[in-house]
Amino acid sequence: MKGLILSLGLLYVGGFTILFSTSYYTESYRHNSIIMTMTESGRIASVNSVDKSSRIQDGQVEITEASFKKKFKEKFEKNSNVKLQGIKYNFSFLKTSEGGIKAARVKITDDRNNVYPVTFVSNIVKEEKK
Repeated sequence: MKGLILSLGLLYVGGFTILFSTSYYTESYRHNSIIMTMTESGRIASVNSVDKSSRIQDGQVEITEASFKKKFKEKFEKNSNVKLQGIKYNFSFLKTSEGGIKAARVKITDDRNNVYPVTFVSNIVKEEKK
């Protein structure tokens, strides 16, 4: 009888550990996948939303907000490998004194009220002329 109680206890602890591990790693995969897809979509959207007609100075380009938002949403929904429902997007832009975009922050809220933030900072290197 004592051995039966011990084996049932071990079975219970083992089952609980398996369920907890499965749940934890599933949520971890979901979170990492969403963040990676957001990062990839943001990089693609920033390159695709460059306004080619506003090339004012060497090393400076303009990114239009409306185009960035549209392309980010398209790429994120196309490339996401996690099913999300009821997605809410929140875009914030940090602007320079001239009105250009220095950084963009995107926050996605899913149906579980989980918030996934990603920030994109412009990093345009100005080439020195020789």
